[in-house]
Amino acid sequence: MPFTTACQWLAADANRSGSVTLFDLLELRKLILGIYSELPSNTSWRFIYTPDNQPLPPYPFGAPLQEMAEITYTGMDTTLHFRAVKIGDLNCSTIGGVPPGLGSEQYLLLRDQALVAGTELVIPVRAAQSVQWAGYQFSMEFDPEVMQLLDIVPGAGMSAENFAVMDAGRLSVSWSDALETGLEAGAQMFGVKVRVLKNSGIQPAVRLQPAALDPEAYSLPGERHALKLLYGQMPFNTKEAEVFAPFPNPGSGECRWVVVLPEAMPLFIRLSDVQGRVVLERNFALQAGWNEIALPSEVLQGTQLYFWRIVLPEQAGQARFEGRLVRD
Repeated sequence: MPFTTACQWLAADANRSGSVTLFDLLELRKLILGIYSELPSNTSWRFIYTPDNQPLPPYPFGAPLQEMAEITYTGMDTTLHFRAVKIGDLNCSTIGGVPPGLGSEQYLLLRDQALVAGTELVIPVRAAQSVQWAGYQFSMEFDPEVMQLLDIVPGAGMSAENFAVMDAGRLSVSWSDALETGLEAGAQMFGVKVRVLKNSGIQPAVRLQPAALDPEAYSLPGERHALKLLYGQMPFNTKEAEVFAPFPNPGSGECRWVVVLPEAMPLFIRLSDVQGRVVLERNFALQAGWNEIALPSEVLQGTQLYFWRIVLPEQAGQARFEGRLVRD
């Protein structure tokens, strides 16, 4: 989308050159990926002096920008007007200290498979649902005791510059495009080649690392979506039900399952403790396709191990799914 305000031009000028080029995109990407801890040629914010609170011209690089103001002390109160611009905030939505709101959650998918020590394989990272994205960012942690990162297999429209391996087992990803790209459910975004060091599974060995980089996707015009990671089988079997592992697990607070169904049908869930006592039983009426079911935090009290069972009608194909749920 073309820029229409001075804020957008200034926010995009990451290297403070007085213009916006591909080099600015590369600088911002390095900052997002963690290659930079701060921009080498710019500050995090710029404050443009606007005498008499006059608006900035739509294109601000036609004349020198004034970022300081002199005050002559007169004993009277003096008001000065500055326009604050957060570098990299191209939709100019940032309020100091307050992150902008998020839209609906969206999901990444890893095939939950066995990892055999001594083997090498490519782990595909996929979109779990049909999406329209203009960009995304996240950091993934691969347990260094289980696997060693060997290489990245970029997806369509990507290159090595979209990735950064910051330390043993942590991969950061940042991708963006001027136009939205449509991905079908199960479409591969990129792959990660690894050498397996110890027998394990994908789910205990790979997870998102939000402390390193907020996992988010972006759609036009400027909507942000929190990204979550699911573990399941691929490709989707549209003739049978698919119940993904609960998340967060381990974790605290509300717990959710994603359920993909070939047709509308009821679902029954039972939660039991380690003594076999039934903690909860609940019925849901679900629609064909993508569904989410949730158990509220007040149901899952304290640090405990629970056993969950989901039962579907026979026409679902596989009618029963079960597993463990750890709350901490």
